[in-house]
Amino acid sequence: MELDKRRMGGVLGGMGRTPQQILAFELTGKPATWQGLVLEDDNQLHVPVI
Repeated sequence: MELDKRRMGGVLGGMGRTPQQILAFELTGKPATWQGLVLEDDNQLHVPVI
């Protein structure tokens, strides 16, 4: 099976991001690792606070 270049060209966003990373960023607006840890103002990684 071959990929359809036209359809693949229409794919937007989310590629290369994990669900944990996406959720952490949406909750905090700060950069997050693939595990969902957030880079806080103290330059340390923390579990996001809801």
